[in-house]
Amino acid sequence: MGIELTYPYLLLLLLPCVFLMYSFWKNSRLTMNRSEKVIVITLRSLVFFLLIFALTIPQLLLPVKGTTVVFLADQSASVDNKEEDILAWIEASVDKKAADDAFAVASFGGDAAAEQAVTKKETVISQLSSEVDETETSIEAGIRFASSFISNDENGRIVLFSDGNETIGHAAETVKLLHNKGIELDVVPIQVPVKKDASLTDLSVSPSLYQGEKADISVSIASDITQEATIRISLNDKEIIKKSVAVKEGNNVFGFSHIVTETGMHVYKAEIAAKEDAYAENNTLHAITNVKGTPKVLIVEENRSSLSSILSGNGFDVEAIVPEKLPTTLSGFLQYQSVVFNNVSATSIS
Repeated sequence: MGIELTYPYLLLLLLPCVFLMYSFWKNSRLTMNRSEKVIVITLRSLVFFLLIFALTIPQLLLPVKGTTVVFLADQSASVDNKEEDILAWIEASVDKKAADDAFAVASFGGDAAAEQAVTKKETVISQLSSEVDETETSIEAGIRFASSFISNDENGRIVLFSDGNETIGHAAETVKLLHNKGIELDVVPIQVPVKKDASLTDLSVSPSLYQGEKADISVSIASDITQEATIRISLNDKEIIKKSVAVKEGNNVFGFSHIVTETGMHVYKAEIAAKEDAYAENNTLHAITNVKGTPKVLIVEENRSSLSSILSGNGFDVEAIVPEKLPTTLSGFLQYQSVVFNNVSATSIS
């Protein structure tokens, strides 16, 4: 049994109260005798103390029998093949629990799931069978889920099994919430071998292209070592580029080009294949582009020039007119992607 103060720092208000009582003792020596001053100061001090003590919002803590322990296992791809070690650790811990202690088992990746409900029995599950998102690691989601097994009036503890490689979420902020709820957090580090990996980090294609235009494709690869890799690029699931490249340790950028011949929405897909590649999940990226029809250009010129033939030879749909035939409304210009005034005097345009 004990007492917990929600705002213990408010007890500092007792200091000015002591000063007030001391001043009262000094200033009342002519109006009261010693016994009267002692009674008045005692009563006033008691009132001040009770008021300040009430402001701290005290709570009486009654003893709680037993502790609820939630074993939280990281099941993301980065801690693969560690399930047996985790379950063995849990089983050894459960064998030593007190009769009033309870435990539960949960697992997490990008999300979290229950493996074994809260129980006081000493039987531990034989495998972690719940399906979680193994492509991400959210320690925050796991801790929040595990804390839901522990009610506010229980002694609680979470035992986290993880390599600490958090890809999403903010576990540090969640740990503060555990402290406020009075839940302890213990961490059992999982040692995983260092794996060499190559991953696609970016696929860049212009989101808008014209039919017949050359599309510039940029592929970024991050690798832990220097090695050979094969890059495959497909357009709407049809392979258009396949090339072997020398990948250096760190970030690498490779550029390719492709002439688009059909209009509409197109999906570019980039894939890499390397000998030293621990995780296949990060080897593919997609990019979407919208291919429009051949751009139409309006050339305004008083005398015929070679500009029309130059633009036509580069794949543009060209129309040439004299200044007097310029459209007089906005709608007349909407069919053109560009308007070129070639050596035209301002006085010849309305």
